Amino acid sequence: MREALAAHLSAATPREEQAADSAFHQSICEATRNPQIALLSRDLLTRISLGFPVEPWGKGERSHFHRAGEGHTALYEAIAAGEPERAEEIAREHFMISAEMIRDVLARVRAAGS
Repeated sequence: MREALAAHLSAATPREEQAADSAFHQSICEATRNPQIALLSRDLLTRISLGFPVEPWGKGERSHFHRAGEGHTALYEAIAAGEPERAEEIAREHFMISAEMIRDVLARVRAAGS
């Protein structure tokens, strides 16, 4: 998890960000030693990614990347400290980032079509 977190925080391009983000999430799934969690995570990622190799949110979405980095750091710290309740709360907040990005993109598309 530590290596994947460091890669995410130092990513310089959207493709590096996406790869490091996936690696971080995968490292958490592996740490659970629960194959059902891994399957659920893969299913959610497939649904959220919409089939794009890199999230198509645009260059202006660096704030989302920054928030993801903060969430990853906090999540890693909670897991490393053995604080599952805190990790759960952080994970719930973290998963809202993708939902917010999708809503923002849909709002921009609607506004452009008006």
